[in-house]
Amino acid sequence: RRAALTALVRLQDLPTVTHLTEAHCAPTAPDRLEAAAVLAATGKPEAIAPLQRAAQAAEGNERVELCALLAELGDSQCLPLLPAMLASPQPELRQRTTLMLALIGRSPAAVEAVAPLLLPLLQDPEPRVALAAAVALLSLHTAAPAGRRPAADPRDRAAPDRERA
Repeated sequence: RRAALTALVRLQDLPTVTHLTEAHCAPTAPDRLEAAAVLAATGKPEAIAPLQRAAQAAEGNERVELCALLAELGDSQCLPLLPAMLASPQPELRQRTTLMLALIGRSPAAVEAVAPLLLPLLQDPEPRVALAAAVALLSLHTAAPAGRRPAADPRDRAAPDRERA
C-alpha cells in the first residue's frame, strides 16, 4: 500500500497528494504516520510544510516519528521541538534525537543551531548518548565559509623539509 501511494505522489496524482497532505487530521496515529512517511518518501519540498504542521500538533511518540521524518529530509524547522526530547529521562529518546540533529546538521545553514544542542550531550550519563553526540558533532557539515581557507595542517609545513633530506 505504501509503495503504491508513494508512486502516486511521485506521479503528482492530485487526489492522492491532497489526501495525504490532509491526513494529519486522520483519526489514528498510525494513519497519520503512514501518510507522513509516504509524503517524506517522495523527497519533494512540498512534503515539508504538512509534516511540520503535523509535528507541531502531535505529542509523544507521534511527534518523535514526525520529527525523525523531517530530520531525514534535512528540515531544520523541527529544531524547536527537539530540546524537550533531549531532556527526556529515556536515553533511547535522547540518542534518537541526537541522530536527528546529525541529519539536520548536514546542512551548512543548520550547523550553528545544531552544535549547541549537541555539546551538552557529550556529558550525558548514558554512554550511548554521549557517543552518539560525539559522532553527530564530527558529522556536522564542516565546509569552510566562503572566502576563508581551512587552517593549515602543521604536517603540511614539514613536508618540504622531508623532501630536502
